Amino acid sequence: MSSSSNLDLSLSLGGSSYTSVARDQIQETLDGDKQLAIVNTDQIPEKITPKSDSENKPYFFFDGIVKKVDEPVLKEQVHEVLLIEGPPPLPMARVVKVLKASDVNNCSRLMISKQFVQENVMPFLNDADRELVNGNGGINVSVYDGDTQSEHYVQFKLWPSSACYVFTGWSRQFTTRRSLREGDTISLSWLQNRFYFSVLQRAQ
Repeated sequence: MSSSSNLDLSLSLGGSSYTSVARDQIQETLDGDKQLAIVNTDQIPEKITPKSDSENKPYFFFDGIVKKVDEPVLKEQVHEVLLIEGPPPLPMARVVKVLKASDVNNCSRLMISKQFVQENVMPFLNDADRELVNGNGGINVSVYDGDTQSEHYVQFKLWPSSACYVFTGWSRQFTTRRSLREGDTISLSWLQNRFYFSVLQRAQ
């Protein structure tokens, strides 16, 4: 899912319905108690103020966790905002990883737990993509960096020799760009066919 100021998106997930909302309609949508939307970061106004007497509070992504927020929130505090009709997609699938040398050296790959992928990612892929990921070259996936509010693409596939899944092309998109090193702690989440990345703590 790419970030776009003219995003036109409707989908259903976990019993909830989502429809995109234009940047200049977000506050109006909240004030009117309409329940809509996935809104990408570039569509979020500088400040969002939930209506105090409304049950339809917006949900925000904070470091890969979806939280319901009652107080005004600044744009730089959130990754995305969800205005939702129906139950929110909680809990969001998330793994915390302390980077190993192989995650940040010239191998240019990030290893991801096989259990995490099989339980939280595979069920949302179609049959063709699952087949590609599990042995036929992998697929390109979007990884949203919540710290820098930027979207990046890597190859996602099974790495048979280590019995885990990997991002390849990782070095240029993340290791170098974010100056990652062994011992850094990162968060990797999955929701709506996209990964969400954040650095939680730097190595001492």
